[in-house]
Amino acid sequence: MGTRDAVKRLWLSLFPVSVLSTMLPRSHRFAAADQTQTLAVDRVTKMAGIGGCGRCLCLGLLLLSGPFVFGCATVVTPLQPGDLTSVPKPDHGLVLGRVHLVWNGKDQQTGIRRPLNVRWRITEEQSGTQLVMNHVPIDGPFVFDLPAGSYRLMVVSFDNSLGVWQTSLPATFSVRPQECTYLGTWELTMQTKLFSGSITRQVFDQRELAQRDLRATITDDHGWPPMVAQLVAPMQGSLALTFRTQGTELTSPP
Repeated sequence: MGTRDAVKRLWLSLFPVSVLSTMLPRSHRFAAADQTQTLAVDRVTKMAGIGGCGRCLCLGLLLLSGPFVFGCATVVTPLQPGDLTSVPKPDHGLVLGRVHLVWNGKDQQTGIRRPLNVRWRITEEQSGTQLVMNHVPIDGPFVFDLPAGSYRLMVVSFDNSLGVWQTSLPATFSVRPQECTYLGTWELTMQTKLFSGSITRQVFDQRELAQRDLRATITDDHGWPPMVAQLVAPMQGSLALTFRTQGTELTSPP
């Protein structure tokens, strides 16, 4: 079996994943789908005798098929200073933090050179609802207004004019009604070559700075919600590139 036939078999194998996953409780669907897809990639690549690069291509196609498997996601954008005049509505809470990105030894700044859009895809673990936290900053604070729930970070993507780098930096956090969940300051260090890369996450507690960021977002001096810190562990992950050429997106091996 050649690479073309193997990829075809992989695509066909995605359909039973989405069907079978709907038979499970919502809290287990995504884990089951992910495990089944990984087994499908392994099975097809072994049958075709595909090496590491071919397997990465199959995994890249799997990433591009994410919307099919996981369904549509609601896009949310960060609040701007002065957006809120009081605490969030009764069934919502705030998520607060900071990001500082260093890419190949250079500090990244918003709007400098090529535009860079960072997205976090998160899943509410009880309902299975997916959200995309869009325009996460690369050099400053963020405040998001989210529905109350328990969330898991699934994918982090860095999108610029050349393509999209994607990685998994697992993290979990909860959002309580009318409270503020503080995720800390995320120091992200990316090292990339032409097609491969890695990323390291360090998390620091800068609560006093976070309080100032929160007060800049909510203008009511008596309406600041209580802040609860939920700092995640440091970790390192790999990066996969989906690059654009003449309107076509191709995924390269990480």
